[in-house]
Amino acid sequence: LENAYSEFDEEGNLVQIQGYLIDITQRVVAEEKLKHSENLFRTLTENTSVGIVIYNKEKFLYVNPATSRITGFSIEEMKKMFFWEIVHPLDRELVKKRGRRRINRQSVPKNYQFRLLTKNGETRWIDYTAGYLRFEGEDAGIGSIHDITKEKQAIEEIKLLSMVVSQSPLSVMITDLDAKIEYVNDSFTRITGYSSREVLGQNPRFLQSDKTSRRVYNILWDTLQKGKTWRGEFINKRKNGEIYYEYAVIAPIKNDQGKTRRYIGMKEDITPRKRL
Repeated sequence: LENAYSEFDEEGNLVQIQGYLIDITQRVVAEEKLKHSENLFRTLTENTSVGIVIYNKEKFLYVNPATSRITGFSIEEMKKMFFWEIVHPLDRELVKKRGRRRINRQSVPKNYQFRLLTKNGETRWIDYTAGYLRFEGEDAGIGSIHDITKEKQAIEEIKLLSMVVSQSPLSVMITDLDAKIEYVNDSFTRITGYSSREVLGQNPRFLQSDKTSRRVYNILWDTLQKGKTWRGEFINKRKNGEIYYEYAVIAPIKNDQGKTRRYIGMKEDITPRKRL
């Protein structure tokens, strides 16, 4: 850094030039590193799909574009808002309490899940990871926001389907590609007399009586190997040796690429109907 000035006599003639030099190499290097860090931070935060926010006294100081996409609020709108304004009312007190404790450096979970309310009133589940840092000379909170709404919905759908299958009045059986039983529901146990512990890992042929035509089984496997659903009747045998009739629907379970991974069978005990 150079600072210089000129000295003139009474007639305006240049007499001398005075000045000084200060070595500011360390300051320039530090400024360059800081500038590089800021550019790196903005490049990362503004191009990631994860929302990132920095807040102090519950007001947003920094909001990246991903947060704006998740919430529906513009960055300018969010900088005028309190953090808890985007939190679902059912989760608001929990988030406010943890946020205040975190800024005060108290022990709180770094990662947890809660719901947000978007600008149009939609509820979104997020996985939130929080911490703290010094921002513009003050203590502030920093958080990453990962939208897990689809994952939550998928889990709820799985729970619902699981409940439907387990409580179905139909006998439900799932096998692997070698026809080894992986799952049976309570109705299977009630209809056949076998417990799940007795049948898991077994081939369903132990249910067969000698009264179902071999041709039925040939058509069944030919249909399944073509990736299609088979419908038909069996004359089977319960654990106590009693003969019963079943109407069955057996279908392949396929993955996203359309490849069969398992088979599922849903069977109805039609013995009373047959007797009539």
